[in-house]
Amino acid sequence: LSSVPHLAVLRIVRVRMTAVGMSSLTHYLRHLAELIELDISYNEIGDTGLESLTTALPTFTAMQVFVMRRTGISPTCMRTLVPVLHQLTGLIKVDISGNYIGDSGLECLADILPRLTATKVLDLSSTCISDRGISALVKALPHLVELQVLDVSDNYISDSGIVSLFQTLSQPSCLDAEQSPPSDKSRTIVPHNNATLQELYVGKNSGVTGAGLGMVAQLISA
Repeated sequence: LSSVPHLAVLRIVRVRMTAVGMSSLTHYLRHLAELIELDISYNEIGDTGLESLTTALPTFTAMQVFVMRRTGISPTCMRTLVPVLHQLTGLIKVDISGNYIGDSGLECLADILPRLTATKVLDLSSTCISDRGISALVKALPHLVELQVLDVSDNYISDSGIVSLFQTLSQPSCLDAEQSPPSDKSRTIVPHNNATLQELYVGKNSGVTGAGLGMVAQLISA
């Protein structure tokens, strides 16, 4: 990899890479300062492997796409990963699907999402999150002003969580008012709904009932 320092896209998918392989690879990844996309999906690197990767991630200041679907990471690893993601403010796509990050992992991620304002695609499907995790996510969503695709399918979200999500996406945002200091008269505060979201996936959530979907339908038609 040191011989291709201008490499922009690296996809290492389904190669049966383990934590040992990830650790060895990380040494060479540090040479790829111009990397835009990294996909390490469907490898069993686990927490140990991802912790090795986090030592190289700050090098990728131009990175826009980070996909780590089904890599065997846990909520514990999210506490290591999130501070590094916080530095990658150019991220457009973040895919953590298929990993057991749970509510605590999503809470860690939600804390830094307001920093990742360029994010257009956020995939949290099959991550074992419930209403608690959604509660943290909805607080961050108003900051994601470029978000186009959100996937929270195949989780344990109930009616209240889904309704809360739709309410957040459909109600006017007071973000401008929250971010502007009282003395700042130069900004016009205009309430707005999420105008960029194009795709929202909420299927296969075990706690969602017909009653919840009915409330969602009312929100959509309002």
